[in-house]
Amino acid sequence: MLVRSSALVVLGPLLGACGPARSDIARGGPSDMQSVGSSVTAAPSSGAALGPASASASASALAHTPPPIKPGPCPSPGRDLERLFASAYKTAAEHRTREAHQAVDEVLRARLDQLYQAGCRPGATDERLRAELERLFDRTAYATEEDLPHVFVTSRDDETLVVGHSIAGAGALALCQWRNGKLRTRLHVGTALTVPAWAVGNPMAQETKDLLILDYAIVQPPGAADPMLAVASTFPAGVGCWRRMDFRVLTPTADWKTPQAVIDVEIGGRWCGAAKIKAEGADVTVHYGDFPGELGAAGMARLQARSFRFEGGSFVEHFGFPTETLGDVPGGFSYAPNDLVDDWLHKPWTLAQEATVEAARDRLKPLHEKLSLAMARSKSAKKNGEPRFTHERFPEKTADKQRLVVYCALGETQTPCPDWPKPVDFILEKGPLTWIVSDVSPRAGAPKK
Repeated sequence: MLVRSSALVVLGPLLGACGPARSDIARGGPSDMQSVGSSVTAAPSSGAALGPASASASASALAHTPPPIKPGPCPSPGRDLERLFASAYKTAAEHRTREAHQAVDEVLRARLDQLYQAGCRPGATDERLRAELERLFDRTAYATEEDLPHVFVTSRDDETLVVGHSIAGAGALALCQWRNGKLRTRLHVGTALTVPAWAVGNPMAQETKDLLILDYAIVQPPGAADPMLAVASTFPAGVGCWRRMDFRVLTPTADWKTPQAVIDVEIGGRWCGAAKIKAEGADVTVHYGDFPGELGAAGMARLQARSFRFEGGSFVEHFGFPTETLGDVPGGFSYAPNDLVDDWLHKPWTLAQEATVEAARDRLKPLHEKLSLAMARSKSAKKNGEPRFTHERFPEKTADKQRLVVYCALGETQTPCPDWPKPVDFILEKGPLTWIVSDVSPRAGAPKK
């Protein structure tokens, strides 16, 4: 399965006061203990349940049975598992390697498997499961709540869940499923294997290997054979709020360590407002703070969305209508009519038509191409000054419509941009989710200065 969209770009501050919304994971999955490195090598004694963790460890032909339900208290982790967790977590915090993060999450998976085998899983809330994971360490041994190990778990149902942990500025997580009588790892997400090519030579390049998780969600659209994991993330290098972010949807393969990215896009913008993933039916959408665009105020964030739908065995990108709210940012993080027009001009027609009244699509398609090209030419031709696009909004006769006029002028001279038409009127009307374009009319006469 691969993303199909001509608009896709496939890619890969130290935590401060403006941390992401999900603080339990932003301070940052399971693996097969045979490959997690020298930091965790001891085999646990009985009850630790550290067997093969991958989903391919046993024959898939075995009849599926649901997790057992048994009365009685849940078992304690046991001293061996507690020691393994302490060793792995310490190694991850100190060395921040991929293998150390995998070792931590393998211990968490093993602890959850104990609960499954004991019949404690069915009906248990995520809060209960997290409390059971926290029995792996002694809370009284830490001076403050901030010093405690951070572990988390999110269930889709009794058989599918995400488990993970976080340290300062990095984290890791794993998608696990109950299969063939055991809780098994389907895929793991954590520290990058190598420093990204664009970061080579950066004095903080090592930090670009860390995964700072902003949000995640379990995704299984109708027709998908396996559950997938959607992850919005960034890296902890630098001190500012503006930086590259990534959105991926990962599907399991035969090797849990190398999941396949069926969606992999850069969503760079303002990470301090976090990101939100919304998965419903065949659709998955990520909301995030983006750069202002041509029609926004300089330096101010705006709300953006990238939306994908599972169709015919693969994900297809659709026009993203931002509907969620993010963290408060002065002057930003709202989806205004000028943002819609900006998106309409910059996105390919395959997407922009979805933000256009259906009856007007055939008529506006050639005009969309003309105006998009004119805006691109205006931005690239700077011999006479930097082009600046501005806009004004005017009410229409009914409250469900408004007119937005777009102008372009060059630098300090404020002379009209030669490639942009005379002022362009965009007529917008209320759609099911946000404003949509109902008409576009380039005006006669000189642009407004």
